[in-house]
This record gives sequence, C-alpha cells and structure tokens, in this order.
Amino acid sequence: MKVEEYLWNILEDIIISNTKRVGRKEKDNKKAFESMLYVLKNGIPWHAMPEEFGCPTTIHSKFMRWSKCVLFDKLTKIIRSCHRSHNPNNTWYAVDTSLHKAPFSQY
Repeated sequence: MKVEEYLWNILEDIIISNTKRVGRKEKDNKKAFESMLYVLKNGIPWHAMPEEFGCPTTIHSKFMRWSKCVLFDKLTKIIRSCHRSHNPNNTWYAVDTSLHKAPFSQY
C-alpha cells in the first residue's frame, strides 16, 4: 500500500466534510488530499499545481480549512502513536529536513 493511501485511510475517518446546503457540492476529498501532498512534497506554490488536480485556490482553501480544524495535528498524533506501538524502543524521531543550498554559500 502506498503511503498516500495509508494516510488517506486514517484521515478519512477524522475528516470534516462541508455540510453546508448552500453552494456547490464538495469535490472528492481524497483527490484534494493527494493534491496537498503533491504540493507539500515538491515544495511548489499552490498555483503551480498541475491542472489534473483541480483548481489550486479550491485545494488551498480546503487545506486552510482542514488546518484550522487541526485535522493535520490529529493525523500526526495518530501516526505517531502507531509508530510508537510498532517501535517501542524508538523514543524520538525527526520529521523535518532541508535539502536546499544556502543562498550565499560559496560551495
């Protein structure tokens, strides 16, 4: 199973859908999540997202709405507890990294 599918299976249970009766129906949340992962993995601006993912402003607004309702924090806590249950001896881990050259580096 791909990482995206694994994360989606977890996220699908805690996601909050747009239940407003006014406006257009909400698009596929799984495709929106895959679009968000694409943007975050590749470090590109939202407007540079390929057209196949949909409208960048729609995906970004959904990302902001999900962020405000701490959906990604909940996802991180679930993944962390799953990781700890499978690796009890591992007491810490790093999630962040940078692979870019320093702007004024001589090398």
